[in-house]
Amino acid sequence: SQRWPRHILSLGTILFGMLASVTEVAALERWLVPDSSQCAADLVTNPCHLTLQDAVTQALDGDSIRILPGTYSTNNVILTKNVTIFGQETARTILNGGGTGTILTISSVATSMIVRNISFISAATGIQVSNSPSVTITNNIFAVGTSSTAIQTSASSSSTVINNTFYNNQTGISSDSTSLNIINNIFLQNSN
Repeated sequence: SQRWPRHILSLGTILFGMLASVTEVAALERWLVPDSSQCAADLVTNPCHLTLQDAVTQALDGDSIRILPGTYSTNNVILTKNVTIFGQETARTILNGGGTGTILTISSVATSMIVRNISFISAATGIQVSNSPSVTITNNIFAVGTSSTAIQTSASSSSTVINNTFYNNQTGISSDSTSLNIINNIFLQNSN
């Protein structure tokens, strides 16, 4: 009768040890490249993508997307996960919306995330942020067009727009909140 509790205790110890040894899955740094010859050598930790849509679709919360220099035709990409998106070089990392639609929509992202070091050109809207309270948009260039809006936010009052350049847009920033954090940006030849 004494052997039974010891077996349960031993089984419990083994199970606890197995659970304790399970490691968390590490976040990945996905690479967006203009052609597959520029993919990282290690595709396990740096999966390679040829479109932003594919990188966003495959990404998990906590991942990041590194965009290598190049011009990418990108339109109506919707991001609903906590994924940092960053260009390797602001001036040479270009997302081109083709004159229509929104280049990147960030929707219902509950945790903080960052979009940085990217040039947004030729679109109806560069970035649209909705129901995402902690988005930081920093060190980007917006030249989406003289009849277009660079950044549009709604229900995202704690978001931050910092150290960006807004050039030759209809509207630099459109927001339904007066508490949007707008810090140290350059506005040049925008209509509004």
